[in-house]
Amino acid sequence: MKWQNRGHEFDEIGSIFQANRQIYVYGMEHDAQAIAAQLAFLGEEVRTLTPLPGRGSGLKKISTLANWLRRPERQGKECITGNSQGKIVLLPESYARDKAIITELSKIGFKLNQTLFQADRFLRTYLPIYALYVKNLVYFPDISFIPSTKCNLNCKCCLNFTPYLKKMEDEPVARLKQEVDLFFSKVDYIGMFHISGGEPLLYPHLGELLTYIGTKYRQQIYDLAVTTNGTRNIFDGLLDIFGKYHISVICDDYTRTLPQYKVTLKKLISDLKNKNICHRVNKVRRWIDLAPDITDNSGMSEDDLIRFCNACAVPWREYHSGRLYACNYAHYAEKAGLGTCDATEYLDFTTLSREQARELIEFRAGFTEKGYMEFCKHCAGFNNNPYRRVPAEQATRKG
Repeated sequence: MKWQNRGHEFDEIGSIFQANRQIYVYGMEHDAQAIAAQLAFLGEEVRTLTPLPGRGSGLKKISTLANWLRRPERQGKECITGNSQGKIVLLPESYARDKAIITELSKIGFKLNQTLFQADRFLRTYLPIYALYVKNLVYFPDISFIPSTKCNLNCKCCLNFTPYLKKMEDEPVARLKQEVDLFFSKVDYIGMFHISGGEPLLYPHLGELLTYIGTKYRQQIYDLAVTTNGTRNIFDGLLDIFGKYHISVICDDYTRTLPQYKVTLKKLISDLKNKNICHRVNKVRRWIDLAPDITDNSGMSEDDLIRFCNACAVPWREYHSGRLYACNYAHYAEKAGLGTCDATEYLDFTTLSREQARELIEFRAGFTEKGYMEFCKHCAGFNNNPYRRVPAEQATRKG
């Protein structure tokens, strides 16, 4: 997205949030409490409203949420009565799809994507705005942080462009610690601080880095996460660090393409379970291919490139060397020698002031000076990608 009113792009929705500060989460108890936990950093009570049990299945058997919200006797909890003044309601996805709920809440003054939200969308898109305009807190949904480009695999269609790297490098751990310090001097709280690669388990100082982050900044991170390609075992000392700092592990499962790693993945999952470490297995059936070798968008006009970039809507940002990059894939491509990122494609945290907090959350949301990346001219796009490939097919290194 191209900046039209830099530093003021979110003023309208920000003013709505300033007038509607109280957040309610409606949903089954587990879902509602999980959403409320992600909002706890705001320092205000987030009220959870759970459906009344119905007959038979015990699931929601009430005619409308609006009627239920008017029941003042509900377990002594404050309820929304009569109108939406001052209030925001978040709905887990299953409830947000219920058109009757949306219709009834609209009748008592709630407006979709103003005071009524699908919860996941609010957490990713609107919470940074709410946090800044209401609480003067800088909140990021997530960030990618890469300590090493080394990987034991060499996958075709790797979104980090590993086959193109001329040299795989470990970042000095002392510098990474300084970068983490700089990051948290600008960002008050983050949903996911995501350490990936490369293969992060190959980084020789991973334990030291995680201990540093866990000791100094764990209270500012909802989910401190590490992604592994599932082909490496984790030694006990590192597992203990994962457990101590409540680090979650995302295990990619590529065993359909690389069956030789089935035993390794099985042991990895067993070790995580035995240590009670939060983890999930990510089994993707298809990859997208950014296809820099065969994509040529260089003939597009600037307006076309902006439209292309808007449709791409890549959700991830990378933080590297004290810079926040508008598109992590554009920066991965730069590291692989496939292009360059100009000065409009990153924000330098070393010169960023607190007075630029609104510009920072706008940039994190996708606003840039040009409205596109130079790499857009050679990228097939993310959400608008036409290619589907077999995951983890191995390639001959091109670097």
